Amino acid sequence: AFQYSYRPRPAGGPTVIFVPVALHYAKGYTVQVSGAKVTSAANAGYLVLENESGASEVSVTVSARL
Repeated sequence: AFQYSYRPRPAGGPTVIFVPVALHYAKGYTVQVSGAKVTSAANAGYLVLENESGASEVSVTVSARL
């Protein structure tokens, strides 16, 4: 699993995380996130997050489907 936490910028804008689908997530992946919402398609090569207004921290976990 991949885990990442960050503090969103007040100016906003999406956060984009590269996900090496072919290398580590051949059967797809699941995402758990707090402080943001996923706006990219399921199992996309780029995970796009829209930070929630007022969030002081965003935490993301990407786990392989079994």
